[in-house]
Amino acid sequence: MPGLLVTLIFTTGLTFWANGLAHAAPANPLTPLVTAVVQRLETADAVAAAKYPAGPIDDPAREQQVLESVRIQALREGVDPIRADAVFRDQIEANKLVQRALFTMWSTRLASPPVHRPDLSGPRKQIDTANGAMVTQLRAVAVSLAEPSCPLLLTDAVATQGGEQGLDALHVAATARAVRSLCN
Repeated sequence: MPGLLVTLIFTTGLTFWANGLAHAAPANPLTPLVTAVVQRLETADAVAAAKYPAGPIDDPAREQQVLESVRIQALREGVDPIRADAVFRDQIEANKLVQRALFTMWSTRLASPPVHRPDLSGPRKQIDTANGAMVTQLRAVAVSLAEPSCPLLLTDAVATQGGEQGLDALHVAATARAVRSLCN
């Protein structure tokens, strides 16, 4: 019985110590930004379905509209508009990466093509909302993005979000493409 009591005390103490470490570990400051990136990227499937099979995937007018809106919001938020432009060009390219891959999978029957074409207004509204969150986060984490630890924090945030959101290989690759220019 004394051995059991010692084991129980040791195990309980170890659990409290481990929980204390988990609570003491600082949160990754880039997680909210990467969360917004992933949320924006989640629209790519619906956008692809809306454009399939006729396309086109590229929509220069919409892309310029998004970039202009982001530059204006960046100025209001105190974020360098040139930097915001680069970050959001990456978002657009990541979204198109998913769309092109889905078009290929659907065309070659590696995956079932969409049954109906959704209206683009819903995904575009989600994109605009995610863009706003991302610009706000760019301002909030500007110091972290400039630190030497940024690539490590970014890798951790992408891996965490990928696991939590259950992203497949295509969407993980697209997320990696989307965050390419975040660290200074």
